[in-house]
Amino acid sequence: MKALSTSTLLIVIGLLIPATAFGQAALSGVVADSLTHEKLIGVNVVLVGTGMGNATNIEGAYSITGIPLKVYSVRISCIGYEPKVVQIDFSKNPTRRLDVLLTSTVIQGQEVVVTAQMRGQVAAMNRQVSSKTIVNVVSEEKIKELPDANAAEAIGRLPGVSVIRSGGEASGIVLRGLSSKFSNITMDGVKIPPTDPNTRDVDLSTLSQGSLAGIELHKTLTPDQDADAIAGGVNLVTKKAPLERLIQLDLKGDYNYLMKSPKQYDVSVRYGERFFNDLLGIQLQGNSENKIRSREFTSYGYGTVDNQTLPSWGTYDPSAYDNDYNINQFTVRFTDEKRKRNGGQAILDLNTPDDGLVKLTGVYSETGSNIMTYERRYPAGNGGYDYNYQSTDQTIATLNSSLQGKNNLLGWTVDWNVAYAQSKMENPFGYRMAFQEPSGGTYILSKDHPELNMIALANNNFATAVLDSTDYFRKENSDKEKTIQLSVSKKMTFWDIFTNELKVGGKYKAKTRWMKTGDYVWNNYKVYPLKNADGSSITLTGTRFEGVTNSAVSLTRFIDIPVTTRDLFGLYRMTPLISVDALKQWWDLNKNGVAAVAQDYGPNGLSVLSDYDVTERVSSAFLMNTLDIGESATLIFGARVESESNDYGGKYSDAAVGGTGAVVTLNGKVIDTTAHYTETIWLPSAQLALRPTSFLSVRFAAYRALGRPDFNLRLPQFAPGSGTAVFVAGNPNLKDAKAWNFEANAQIYDNAIGLFAVSGFYKVIDDLYHQTNNVNLSWPSGGPDRLIGYKGWSTNAKAGYYYRLDALLDYLNMSSWKSNPVFVNLTHNSPTYTVNLAYNSPDPSYAWGFEIEHQLNFSFLPVSWLKNITLSYNLSITRSQTNIIVGKSVVDTVYVPASGTPGTPRFRPDTTALLTDGIAVLETRQSEDQPELYGNAALGYDIGGFSARISVFYQSRYTRQ
Repeated sequence: MKALSTSTLLIVIGLLIPATAFGQAALSGVVADSLTHEKLIGVNVVLVGTGMGNATNIEGAYSITGIPLKVYSVRISCIGYEPKVVQIDFSKNPTRRLDVLLTSTVIQGQEVVVTAQMRGQVAAMNRQVSSKTIVNVVSEEKIKELPDANAAEAIGRLPGVSVIRSGGEASGIVLRGLSSKFSNITMDGVKIPPTDPNTRDVDLSTLSQGSLAGIELHKTLTPDQDADAIAGGVNLVTKKAPLERLIQLDLKGDYNYLMKSPKQYDVSVRYGERFFNDLLGIQLQGNSENKIRSREFTSYGYGTVDNQTLPSWGTYDPSAYDNDYNINQFTVRFTDEKRKRNGGQAILDLNTPDDGLVKLTGVYSETGSNIMTYERRYPAGNGGYDYNYQSTDQTIATLNSSLQGKNNLLGWTVDWNVAYAQSKMENPFGYRMAFQEPSGGTYILSKDHPELNMIALANNNFATAVLDSTDYFRKENSDKEKTIQLSVSKKMTFWDIFTNELKVGGKYKAKTRWMKTGDYVWNNYKVYPLKNADGSSITLTGTRFEGVTNSAVSLTRFIDIPVTTRDLFGLYRMTPLISVDALKQWWDLNKNGVAAVAQDYGPNGLSVLSDYDVTERVSSAFLMNTLDIGESATLIFGARVESESNDYGGKYSDAAVGGTGAVVTLNGKVIDTTAHYTETIWLPSAQLALRPTSFLSVRFAAYRALGRPDFNLRLPQFAPGSGTAVFVAGNPNLKDAKAWNFEANAQIYDNAIGLFAVSGFYKVIDDLYHQTNNVNLSWPSGGPDRLIGYKGWSTNAKAGYYYRLDALLDYLNMSSWKSNPVFVNLTHNSPTYTVNLAYNSPDPSYAWGFEIEHQLNFSFLPVSWLKNITLSYNLSITRSQTNIIVGKSVVDTVYVPASGTPGTPRFRPDTTALLTDGIAVLETRQSEDQPELYGNAALGYDIGGFSARISVFYQSRYTRQ
């Protein structure tokens, strides 16, 4: 009861203070370095002995409102600089401007020059120290000093951040060990639309970090922030135009050792200027990059070995091995990839007479990739050798535009934003060719490097390697989001000690999204080439394929002389590297053809069923109160409510369809269908920051956040595959994941030790969504056709052979599918079917961990050559636990009476199962994409015009799915 009374009292005080306060004055200004005049970020500007104060933003500017009309001492302080105190009488002039130049730390009477690397470090440290919540920052200076490939690489320098890499550079970030889809990525507060065709991931490799003025990583959420960020939120910040004209050209080059090529560049040009006595600012920026992202790869396939029975494919000595596993396949793969990244930015900002700001921003980024993959598989023994070649073109583009402002009206601060954002992914061309070559015979495997035996055994007689199959695939998806946002706040002072800000607002987002695919598969069966639609042969005269008739096409037709080869890692031979032009010419010749047998060539059935369109509408409102108690404590509490109303359009088939690489004609109809989903979630929040001394701060947070499922998981899709024995279905009832987040953070800071911080977090996640993987439904092979459906036991005469999915559907809360009278008659004889369904984990999931971070420079040392050193390092340890459905082969027994009429199917009594009908079981595992240990360190040195830095990043392995 006592705790409840205290909480109630704090709430009442927080809500009543604005009504009783009487402050009227305002203070604003800019803080800069006294020597370089560089703007300083995160500087604390406070009225001594009160709860009134603020920190400078990324422009070095600050603003304090609601100041009583009397005399106050204003203290300006930050790490690395000598504090300054100025006395101001607000009764004489209620609107005051105070621009301050701070002097860097003085050692033995001499002022220390803050170098470029120090500026970036000091900005990050002060921003973290002055923040009322748990936040990490990458400043503009730090972005400039590090040669990161893109924005994701720069964010990966922060504690609690691991990265997902593609082609040697980061493409996504993972916060606190939670998959990237649980993070909210924004630019100037406007959400960047997802770029992945199905998930909510944003490919950050499309964004050049050179266009940014800073990056903010919010590890705790307040009610005025979007709630769909269980892991946290990242805000990419753009900057106002500079006071003085700026024309800047940056040129960078790089040598790629793997490809022995200097053909890499990074060009950036920037122009900024202010007009009309600082009223209007204009900033233009453009960048163009060309990067080589080629890579080499090898992998092993393993199989069990019976020590009592020698394998048929060669001689094997069990005593030479430590276990019962042996390599049965070795794969070498070389990927030649070139990426081009282009982007542009245009920003107009207007300083309004009310000491406010209006900003118009447009940012466009585009990354194009051209990828050619060469792969060869060497099996152990008499199996044939596979050659796989694939050419892929892909473009990802994002556009973020917004008109936003922060203005002051009648003592209230009004934040508003109107935004439009779009992402688009195009995969206009993707073509794969598979060849097979007969084996060269058997051999004796050695214990050391058995793969070398496999390579040595290959015939490399490319004339005997013939084209077996081809796949053509293309994909396109678009995401458009419109946002309107408005919030109002008022900051008032009560008794000088209490400063209270009440903030209320709302937001509306409308998203439209679609995906279209077009996959074609050619199961050649040695029928080459295809025919024209009128039955005539495709003309090959004058091409490198002249003379090919209705017979196998040899690999030699695609090879240039001399044959191009490559030794991967200087050891493993990849041969041949075929001509990319030949691959594309073969596609051009055959793309409009018709197969001799209709089933041999046509659309991929499961691909046809993958198309979708989604409309999401999210309305939200929040109430937040911030109470500052002197300089020693800040309490933030409030709540947010988010309500979503979504429409999903998908497709299903009333009969089995072909799977990837199988017979591709649709055996049934493709039917359009829709689903609707609504959910409203309340999200309370409370955060407390304590500053008991001038060098120590402690923060605590407890708040609720949510995670919305991937777009394809809620689709009203049903696709049974006949050739692959796979059921793929969406779950229109899939719920949002909801998480209670508990955070604690402690910071120690001063000019000597810099900033040392320790953080811990614990998350309890309800309704975490997963997708089944290899959950098998099995029964004895042979016998009549089985009917499989979603509507209880069939009354059909074959009821005894009807396999019941009700238990699994009940368990996954898929009642809408159960009410859909769709029955699927599977006529092939496979005894096992794999089910891919989306579901919410039935039990809570957990994530926890801690982080340490230390940033310091040695400017306090008296030795001149040491004081220019900067050092930063961090380490993160994360753990998680979630329950997932795993596949079990559950066999039913059909009881057949004397009359021969099938009876009731019965499950084997010894089947271990969680569900009533024994369909699947739960296993506890860690979450996807979570490394258990990761961190980085950087050591820098500046002297004169010379700057150097050594950095290292470590990340342990993680489970992808």
